[in-house]
Amino acid sequence: MKRDAAPHLCTEASKRSYPCMADPIVQHRWRRKHRFVKRQLNVMARTQTHAALAQFAERFCLRGKGEAVAFACFVTRALIQRADYSPEAAQMLDDLALGYHRDRSALGLRASVASAQCLLPIPLPGP
Repeated sequence: MKRDAAPHLCTEASKRSYPCMADPIVQHRWRRKHRFVKRQLNVMARTQTHAALAQFAERFCLRGKGEAVAFACFVTRALIQRADYSPEAAQMLDDLALGYHRDRSALGLRASVASAQCLLPIPLPGP
């Protein structure tokens, strides 16, 4: 069904500035259908993070920043799996984690004790 053909509750003024939201009944039906596989995630993030997510979405043909977050999780999981078999991938993952925590400390963001414990190096696969 085309988006324009769907019934909506938007006024003419709101159409000019914001895309129309779905009818509450349609929203409820969608939430009920997807309740076991999807949840809403509202996260406050730095402006540069929002800009990076928009770049990811454009570069990898994703459908917005929400899908860019899912893609970033997918890439991270793949890198963790690759680190189990590749010393280079394990080293790169360690370097990225250390760099992230170092930059976070430089920006004055508080690190928790739990995050400091996570900085242990990933064991390399044995010979």
